Amino acid sequence: MAYAYEIGGVVQPAPHRQTDFRVDGVGLGTMFGFEGSRPWFGQTCFETVPTRRVPALLALRGQGPAENHLGSGRVVLYRCHCGADECGVISCIVERAQGRVRWRDVRHEDPLGEEADPATSRLVAGFEFDAVALDEAIERHARWVQENDPCA
Repeated sequence: MAYAYEIGGVVQPAPHRQTDFRVDGVGLGTMFGFEGSRPWFGQTCFETVPTRRVPALLALRGQGPAENHLGSGRVVLYRCHCGADECGVISCIVERAQGRVRWRDVRHEDPLGEEADPATSRLVAGFEFDAVALDEAIERHARWVQENDPCA
């Protein structure tokens, strides 16, 4: 998705692009109520530097360890535009078994234990995906980002 943004009060000519995870046609940015805060919140592993992107995409599929700055063992789905998990994230536990990938306990995670913004305080029990379909969707989007993002 493309978002207009300002720097020093000046609207930038090129929009900022951020990924939104869509499950059953609904973007998680909408589900968690932070769509109005983009692009300042909502960065995903697709918008990070390539050296961090590859391990993050493996974790998203349940094929690698979850690495985040909070040390919680949870996979970060969304973080602040600055890239720091310490600002608070939307994260989940990812499990892969028997041809299925499950993202469970999807919620706001704050390193200071502060109350989440009411807009992001929703808890989603989980989502379950066919592993092959999820892998293909992630690869397809990663290729699109690589081909269309001049900073990728």
